[in-house]
Amino acid sequence: MTDWPMMACGHRANATDGDGNPACAICVGVPGRHADSTIIDPNPPDLTIRTARCSYYGRPARGRSREGPCNGSWAIRDQSCLCERPSTGNLAFFEHRPDRPHDSYYCGCWGWD
Repeated sequence: MTDWPMMACGHRANATDGDGNPACAICVGVPGRHADSTIIDPNPPDLTIRTARCSYYGRPARGRSREGPCNGSWAIRDQSCLCERPSTGNLAFFEHRPDRPHDSYYCGCWGWD
């Protein structure tokens, strides 16, 4: 899938179900969010003026692989993640957070394994 739609749970689709339909693996099985994890949002939010920050923004990236792309060299111990991107686009584990100044996603600063 190249264009991950927004799901009713607020996350961008990050998985597919057994039939290949978009789904949110984060919310599947979570009480109160499970039903929305397989429904494409019929009225997705306008994200053109919003930004998303890594969920570890401002915290030292101490993961062993330090694969985050946004803060230069990860060789310096305790260097904080400063990843911020436009909310438009397919960001990993993206979540629209209309009640906060920034949406959320994961940049890879703690690795991908």
